[in-house]
Amino acid sequence: MQFRTVSGRSLVAVVIGAIALVASQAGIYQSTTETERATRAVSHTYDVMQQLASIESGLALAEAAVRGLALAHDPRLQPGFDEGIERARRGFANAQRLTRDDAAQQRDLAALAPRLDERYRQLASGLAQVRRGESPFDRTAGQRIVLSQQIRAAVATMTQRERQLLATRLEHSRVETRRAEQTAFAGAGLAFLVGCLVLWMSGRHTAQLREAEEELAG
Repeated sequence: MQFRTVSGRSLVAVVIGAIALVASQAGIYQSTTETERATRAVSHTYDVMQQLASIESGLALAEAAVRGLALAHDPRLQPGFDEGIERARRGFANAQRLTRDDAAQQRDLAALAPRLDERYRQLASGLAQVRRGESPFDRTAGQRIVLSQQIRAAVATMTQRERQLLATRLEHSRVETRRAEQTAFAGAGLAFLVGCLVLWMSGRHTAQLREAEEELAG
């Protein structure tokens, strides 16, 4: 009777340990999933910032190409204009795609679109003037400068918003990483304890069987 009672208690302990181990593994999986999600969010924010930077750098490259062509009349500068416009357009399209779940960024990008289109038109017009042997630096130069400043200010505002979001996401990522590490450590410790319990109960069970056999033999 005592042998059966001890065996029953051992079985209950094993079941409880197994349930706890499964629960800890589920916790590890959840923590790992959250960590991966936080990491992807950080990477996504970096991508948005890179695309916003491409708008500004592409515009700067196209502007530099027009100025260089006007001053040096070097046709080798033409590819810089095409590359700059393409880079800015691609950066804008990617920024729109990546921030489709961000209402504030979508609003600012929608407001930026016509300004960019106007600036592209101005640059193309300036390039055409250079090709005709005319100077692109006319009385509208001030308006073009103001428009470029407005575009850069808008991009800077959106970039600053992403920096703030990045700080939040980095902190969240650090928290989730620590939590995942703690959960994994706790799970490993629990697995070790359950293993020790199983080994102890196995040894205990073997000893009880031996005692029972000796009693029967005696």
